[in-house]
Amino acid sequence: MLEKIKEILSIKQETISQDTARSLIDIIDAPEPLIQWLSQVGSNTIEIPWTAELLRIYSAKDFQEKQKTYFIENQKNKNWNKDWIVIGDIISNPIILEKSSLKSKIFFSFHGSGNWNLALLAPSLENFCEALNIWCKLFLVKYDRDIYEDDFSLKSSFLSDLQNSLNQILPVSCVEVFLTAVD
Repeated sequence: MLEKIKEILSIKQETISQDTARSLIDIIDAPEPLIQWLSQVGSNTIEIPWTAELLRIYSAKDFQEKQKTYFIENQKNKNWNKDWIVIGDIISNPIILEKSSLKSKIFFSFHGSGNWNLALLAPSLENFCEALNIWCKLFLVKYDRDIYEDDFSLKSSFLSDLQNSLNQILPVSCVEVFLTAVD
């Protein structure tokens, strides 16, 4: 799933075995797509350049610490669900896999509002990975990070290319959430 993204980012790290990934996380009944995902992430967190800062995809090594951080910070927040697994973030805005969904749906939420209002980002980890691949191809390769107008707004050509490409793999509502995460 992540090979093309690693290639674009020139990341040479190897994948880890699924048994190693499983041993590094402490989640009872971890969904198989999560184990496969962490195996492909490899030994180090992947950092994807984003419009502001980075999008981080946690490695199995960093995964457990991030789960503890979100759990501890949200113990008093009744809105936090025990079936949410944080697989990455964009400037501390969590990217969440819902453990109880059969296809491992991926959600996004902005932090700091007092409640977690999750929005469906992708219907599966595979779709999420495809969307990230599109992002990397457009942002890093086609536009070479030159996506801003003089007034720092995003270029309409970039947004159009991104939206049209995402529409090929994601439902319209997910494309809207992805574009919100970009802006």
